[in-house]
Amino acid sequence: MIQKPNFFAGMVFVALFAVALLPHCSSQDRLAGTATQSGNGMVAGMIVNADGSPAALARVRLVPVVFDPVAGQLSDSLSAITDSAGKFGITVTDSGVYNVEAVHRSDFTRGLVRGVRAGVPAPTDTLHVPGAIVVDLPDTADTLNGYVYLQGTTRFAPVTGNGRITLDSIPPGLMPTLYYAVRNSASVKVMLAESLLVPSGGSIRAPYPAWPFFRKISLNTTASGAGVAGTLTGFPVLVRLTSSNFNFGEAAPNGADLRFAKADGTPLPYEIERWDATAGAAEIWVLVDTVVGNSSAQFLTMYWGNVGATSVSNSAAVFDTVYGWAAVWHLEEEAPGVTADTLYKNAVEHADYGNDRVVSAGKSGLIGRGQSFSKGDKIQVAGASRRLKPQTLTVSAWVKLSALDSAGSDAVSMGDNYILRLNKDGFAEFDFFSVPDSTMTISADSINKCDDSAWHYLAGTYDGGNLKLYVDGVLRAQVPFAGPVPYNPGHNDFIMGSHGFGMPGYDFTGSIDEVECAAAVRSADWIRLCFMNQRQQNALLTFK
Repeated sequence: MIQKPNFFAGMVFVALFAVALLPHCSSQDRLAGTATQSGNGMVAGMIVNADGSPAALARVRLVPVVFDPVAGQLSDSLSAITDSAGKFGITVTDSGVYNVEAVHRSDFTRGLVRGVRAGVPAPTDTLHVPGAIVVDLPDTADTLNGYVYLQGTTRFAPVTGNGRITLDSIPPGLMPTLYYAVRNSASVKVMLAESLLVPSGGSIRAPYPAWPFFRKISLNTTASGAGVAGTLTGFPVLVRLTSSNFNFGEAAPNGADLRFAKADGTPLPYEIERWDATAGAAEIWVLVDTVVGNSSAQFLTMYWGNVGATSVSNSAAVFDTVYGWAAVWHLEEEAPGVTADTLYKNAVEHADYGNDRVVSAGKSGLIGRGQSFSKGDKIQVAGASRRLKPQTLTVSAWVKLSALDSAGSDAVSMGDNYILRLNKDGFAEFDFFSVPDSTMTISADSINKCDDSAWHYLAGTYDGGNLKLYVDGVLRAQVPFAGPVPYNPGHNDFIMGSHGFGMPGYDFTGSIDEVECAAAVRSADWIRLCFMNQRQQNALLTFK
């Protein structure tokens, strides 16, 4: 049995977010006594109601930004009542930084303005229906003297015996840091969350109090980042961890304690493709339900450090068929390349595994490990299922060509029906064949060659009327093709690294990684984001 760690031993920092309903519990305010102050000045501002009318007779408090409402006390002089115009002015005797708390004394709507100074007009604050923060604490929390508080506010709540605390009457918006502390014990101060976005009339939940480490990962889809204008749903974001952005020694073996959540705390499914703590490298796919276009404000939070946690890595949850996925081959397996029965897993479901027909050993990939091919090598999905032969399609792969074969080099092919290849001149192609006359329709790039021994991202789509070819996230060719697709029933094997039914002169020499097939038409924004996120110089993510 793995012993649960003592989370509250010493000072630990972690951020927590998630969505929950608003339960009732009595958290508390603290305003009493006096404090030693020096200096002088005034904090003045205006409070309005949600409809923009002046909030007359609202109570306003100035709270130092580092204030602990249990360990500290506020002077009555830091409180005021707004006049008929909603205005207030409070004289202070120091030059510190304050948060302005406001509550309407009739309907108990609340507001909070953070980071104001004497002599600088406070921004106008608008009162709204408050929300709540729900915290699930571990069994080791002190039920006699422990409490949870929002730093720089008067809101706190004592630890109860059931391990759950609710801080209610919280002004909606971005909150200060949430801490756990113990009365009369300065050595115990544990950060539970920061930048909590509290909804008006609802609540957020802190679900990971036993995870002592966190890091925010920002998603930038603006022109300075991935440059994607449209909003995408159900997108698998690639997160690369290295020794420069992650301390592998703090995590459980194989990354079993890794967790991801949205800004509002919703847990996110993820798959660990590779975890190599010795090399200081890992690749993780995180399913983000919505990636906002042209935004730099979105972020995820990654948690780790709970040595008692078990892995929840789940490839089928990330590459779910509900999002159109048919097959995803990471080609990550440590196959020696010398046996015919080694299988390459399809991350979507337990079907359409690839049989290893690679006679030359070698692993070279862009995302973790990939597969190296010499002439005559291939990975074969024998008798591929019908979902790899859809009537609308997206197929993609990362390729790095070392040498062109005489007729070209096929990276991915489904029998003699669709092919992603580099032709004999080194240009990318997306080819469709009509059966039985085998007339070939070719959507080919004529600008940028891909035979330069560098990694390139090839993607082809078919929407029922047109073939489109994308190279490195850019639409390079489009030609009409009248459906439906007449798949040849005699050629049912999906092939990587060789021609779909064995024609000579089309062998791929080089490396292939991350072969994906979807029974859906991915948009230009989707394909661009794949390229910008998956390339070595990731343009989507920034670690905070």
